[in-house]
Amino acid sequence: MPIGNFEEISRQAASNVRARTTADCAVLLDAHRIASNVLFELVIQGAREPDKDSGNHVSERISLTASLLQSVFITQDLIVSGYYWSAAAILRMHIETMARITELRTGIRRTENKPPNLGILPQTLRRSYGRLSQAVHTSGGDFLSSFTGSQSVDAAVAIPQYRAEWAGPLLTHHVLLACELIGEILLIHSELYAGPLSDPTDSIASILEILEQAGFLKDVSES
Repeated sequence: MPIGNFEEISRQAASNVRARTTADCAVLLDAHRIASNVLFELVIQGAREPDKDSGNHVSERISLTASLLQSVFITQDLIVSGYYWSAAAILRMHIETMARITELRTGIRRTENKPPNLGILPQTLRRSYGRLSQAVHTSGGDFLSSFTGSQSVDAAVAIPQYRAEWAGPLLTHHVLLACELIGEILLIHSELYAGPLSDPTDSIASILEILEQAGFLKDVSES
């Protein structure tokens, strides 16, 4: 096989995985779409000068939430395209970032220049972090082989393959993290702006209902 064809073959494989994911994970992608629409509304809401004096590390929290927003669709595309190990590593980093945002907001921080305290996060995110850490740690041979093992021969493959055991759970982790991000951005806006703000309560309820009815919330809580 000519070396120059590897990128083309990988792209075609990813396209095939996307088609399968779109069909098999349609409800999760619907939940992700709802969350993305809410995030976009919040971006628009935040594109104005503050009405109040900012404090409570607001500028740092804005920078961190903006960094998370930049990679929302990149992470989704990695999952949908079958790049599960890379997506898990990014989601793990995102959860650490959410912990840091929460530390800044609450003023609870254990030690300077240390990783954020994950214990400050909701239980669902803490469980997600544990599961993702297992998945991406290079000492976890069983997990790593589940990302790259061929489904037809006893060998590792370098192109993406659809794996239902990773596509659904990773999308669920991603959607739940997006919901937490929505909450943190709303808290920032409440500190910066006077007057009525967006209320995504119904949207969040719809997302959680989708996840619960599809059985994905149970899968995450038991992982």
